Amino acid sequence: MNTLNLNPRQEAFCQAIFEGRSKRQAALQAGYSAKSASSIGADLTKLPRVAARIQELREAEQKAREADRRVARTRDVILSRLTYIGTDMEPVTICGSDGAPAGIFLPLCALAKAILSN
Repeated sequence: MNTLNLNPRQEAFCQAIFEGRSKRQAALQAGYSAKSASSIGADLTKLPRVAARIQELREAEQKAREADRRVARTRDVILSRLTYIGTDMEPVTICGSDGAPAGIFLPLCALAKAILSN
């Protein structure tokens, strides 16, 4: 989110730099002329708001990576606990409206209680 009030071309430049483009390539992608793209690219990166926006994008990416790692660790812990808990529980047969078995499930309340108690 552009919180630094950059114009659309400046924002596009920041996004392109963030994606790994050179200053010249970023300026071209943002719509600046090929004739002046190199100097404009160099000038834009010197602007405090542009530099701050590029840093903002990098920090947001880092936070997203950290959140992904936390989610993966949490998922692994939950799966590990479910596997452990699931081996010690008796399955329950669930019947459909016709009385025929519709599936076999672990008691969910007991499962949730076991997870929360650890």
